[in-house]
Amino acid sequence: MPKPSATRPRRAVISGHLIQLARVSAGITQERLAELLGASRNAVQGWESGRRPITAVGHGAVMALQHRLVALGARSDLVAALSPATEADLLLAALLDNPVDDEHHPLGWTVLRHGVVEMLLWALAGHPPRVAPSAPAAARRGPAAPRPELDPGEDAAAFDALRNLAERTAGRAEQLLTHRQAVFLASVDPSASPTEWTRPDPATREHFRRPIGWTPHWASARSLAVALARSGDPEPLAAFIRNADDAWELANLQYWAYWCGDLAERQADDQFMSGTRTPWRGSRLYAHLTTRLDPASSRTDLNIHTLWSLLQVQPGLPADDPAATARLLSQTEPLLDSGELSTRAVGELRSVRYALMMQGHTAKEQP
Repeated sequence: MPKPSATRPRRAVISGHLIQLARVSAGITQERLAELLGASRNAVQGWESGRRPITAVGHGAVMALQHRLVALGARSDLVAALSPATEADLLLAALLDNPVDDEHHPLGWTVLRHGVVEMLLWALAGHPPRVAPSAPAAARRGPAAPRPELDPGEDAAAFDALRNLAERTAGRAEQLLTHRQAVFLASVDPSASPTEWTRPDPATREHFRRPIGWTPHWASARSLAVALARSGDPEPLAAFIRNADDAWELANLQYWAYWCGDLAERQADDQFMSGTRTPWRGSRLYAHLTTRLDPASSRTDLNIHTLWSLLQVQPGLPADDPAATARLLSQTEPLLDSGELSTRAVGELRSVRYALMMQGHTAKEQP
């Protein structure tokens, strides 16, 4: 079992920021929200600042807050984001406030999803999550904070903690999940260069050398390849994609379906990526991928390959989501003309475009 300190963050800046945004989107004051919840204004201020984690009050209080905010007209996506935000706060606490030993680290508890990761990276790197671009600016003295506010230097300290965790857990079979998730998160730090924490063990490196299907190190190889691509070395990711076979394709789609929420059940390890494909439609994954086709991104080749592979097994998705399909088609020409894609990615994107056009889809969404 995890140590108690790992499960009780002493602050909650990410979920607090979401509470503030949700309240303001409902057009109510802290005083009014406190009155409706039967709480004090100081309590609401503490929740929004992160000084008093709402989770410390109890799960019932969190549910009451969410239901009340929705009833008051708060944006539902902001309210829904409170759940992954509280999980991100727990991870942040384990990095900064309540250090735990590697065996009990929350990065090893379950496979992370996109919703949790984007909340954590909002605080650490300023990468806005899906709910942020249209989030209302909170009324306060001075400019509204564009992201959850950490103390000076805490973002660097958290990335240092992630790199140290990745180094300490390297090569430990029982901490494979902790290691690969630490590598993935640490790679987002733009100031870091790959060193010991991105050095693959032989079993992971084998996925860059030849097609070997699924192994327990497949996800570690993927995370490492993405990390190295972010740091300016695209070859491991290119080799990883080149070595795709049927088992690789299954693992990749299972990974992505889980990441985006199409595969709903929480997973404690990476084993779900192997074996037989579990039932899922892929609607969230399809929409997600159509927003991840930036030619300047180090991961666009992987995203294009995943999109191509997804439409092989779920060809009806474009008709299910005309807006996403129109968005995809509007990006194909700029992508193909960018000169940034690999030969393989160009061929796969052209194949996707041709298939969509043969189905009658256009870059303009139909009424």
